[in-house]
Amino acid sequence: MEDESIEQILKRMTPPIGEIPNLRGIDIAGIMIPREAVGGDYTRIIKYSEEYDFKKILEYSQNNHSPNHVQRITKAIAETKNRVALIIADFEGHGAQAAIYAAQFDAIVDGTINQQLREHGEMRREFIDYIADYFHHRNIHGTMIFGEITSAGTFRFMSAGHVSPYIFSKENNVLEDISSKNIYENNLMLGIRPPNSSIRTYTTGVIGYEPAYHINEWEFLNNGDLFIIYSDGLIDPAQSSQYTPAQLQEVLRETKSLPAKTIVELIVEDRARGGNIDDDISVIVVKKN
Repeated sequence: MEDESIEQILKRMTPPIGEIPNLRGIDIAGIMIPREAVGGDYTRIIKYSEEYDFKKILEYSQNNHSPNHVQRITKAIAETKNRVALIIADFEGHGAQAAIYAAQFDAIVDGTINQQLREHGEMRREFIDYIADYFHHRNIHGTMIFGEITSAGTFRFMSAGHVSPYIFSKENNVLEDISSKNIYENNLMLGIRPPNSSIRTYTTGVIGYEPAYHINEWEFLNNGDLFIIYSDGLIDPAQSSQYTPAQLQEVLRETKSLPAKTIVELIVEDRARGGNIDDDISVIVVKKN
């Protein structure tokens, strides 16, 4: 990984739209389009069973943990193999410097996932604590959303200052901000406050430590329902004159029966027609089949 260029890292973490891993019954597609040659958005879709060597992870656990703990890890791994992780992060600035932040984020994501799998066999709340600690220590600011989806259609996720995901009901034909569902809790963006579980000692003053990251959960109710994660390059709540939720809703009404890959492509096309693009754009669409 040390020999990779920024462009190679960005290509690896945002695979061609038709090569994204999926789960049985769940269709997933995503894309990241930088405003310049490279950018500060980070979009990654991870099928653990394809990217991580669980044989080596179990060998490590057997050599470093008690038999009872190894048993718990083995059980957790069996469930983790049937999950896909979805990550979008958005770092301050544009161009090469922002892309360096995204590359740093990619490295710590991989390292932290490996650590979590070796120690627990699954991702836990402290995953985002490690990342928050890293970026606070370096005074780098950004937002992120990290989640996992199962083939049953359960999506569990944590957010650090990121824009709220949308849900689209095929039956009701309506796009809704998930924050309106009283199940969504957002923490501060990365770099503002150290996490409450920080291993470092900080002088935090009046701002204090960031509380434990909240785990949100959403259940897909019907086949054809959509879950949309994005960066503010697509829809920015602070700039209502740009692309709006109403415009996105119209696209989804017209495309809801299509594969996730096509929906993502048509969202991006519509955004390009909808106004000046002055930021990186990231979109992940999850569809229950």
